[in-house]
Amino acid sequence: VSFRTSTSDLAQSTQSGQTASGIRHLTDALPLGGGLVIYAGDGSIVGGIGISGAPGPDLDEICAQDGLDAIADEKVLVHWEEEHGEDAVYIINKANE
Repeated sequence: VSFRTSTSDLAQSTQSGQTASGIRHLTDALPLGGGLVIYAGDGSIVGGIGISGAPGPDLDEICAQDGLDAIADEKVLVHWEEEHGEDAVYIINKANE
């Protein structure tokens, strides 16, 4: 979520020789498929989902997308930290296109 992209896209954009390759040297970044951004119906980012354990990152991402598809168009309560004041209800987008 910090990079506002899927981890498979991050893996591609941080390959050796790419402008963003330095991201691979960060200790808390994992540029490997399996992580997707969760968007609300209005296109805003509300979270992320990360899957690991399949025989490859491409399969992890498919599993993550299947999870998002399962809750698509559902109302989801999101609890904000104190600085945001209130909880919010979002409708999750199946795809942010």
